[in-house]
Amino acid sequence: MLSQQNKSFLLLLQRLKLTSIILCATNFTSNNGTCIDLILTNNTNLVVKNDVNPHFCSSHSVISVEIKFYIFKQYAYKRVITDYSKADYVNLRKIITGITKFLHQQISMKFI
Repeated sequence: MLSQQNKSFLLLLQRLKLTSIILCATNFTSNNGTCIDLILTNNTNLVVKNDVNPHFCSSHSVISVEIKFYIFKQYAYKRVITDYSKADYVNLRKIITGITKFLHQQISMKFI
């Protein structure tokens, strides 16, 4: 029978869609074995191989997991590089000043 903590933990794994890779006992006492190693994944297809080797110099088994990683090539994309040295700053400043004056007039008219 599972404790409330165990049930809560299993429910959390379910909600997060996580699967444990190691499913057998990895730590042993004179009476029983328990799984104390947690290797969790949301994509079991990435796991190539996992091994739980017999314990030999301690009560804990050595585990190994081989995972495949894909590296996707990132392609360069076209971008527009603006040459600001060719900008007409005098005219641009006049346009911005005109817009600013217009907005100030609109705001002041609302309060009259």
